[in-house]
Amino acid sequence: TCEAHEYYACGMLGAMLARGEGGPEDDARARTVLEADCADGRSFACAELGLAWHHGDLGEVDDGAALGWLDRACAIDGRACEQARSLRRR
Repeated sequence: TCEAHEYYACGMLGAMLARGEGGPEDDARARTVLEADCADGRSFACAELGLAWHHGDLGEVDDGAALGWLDRACAIDGRACEQARSLRRR
């Protein structure tokens, strides 16, 4: 997990793990880091989870899960509201 609970750093770590940037891809660890950071109210992490599910970075594409995380980011501070609306229009 991301011990520091630093807003941007934890979210970026999770995103990098999901995409395999800077090291091997680790979907399980990416989910753990991003979900914990999102649970702490970090909209960036919630939005990253949504985008990762939408792009298939955490396994199969799951737009239902993507919308849930994007909506959560939107509810926290308005981040990802447009992405959620766009995904709904598809």
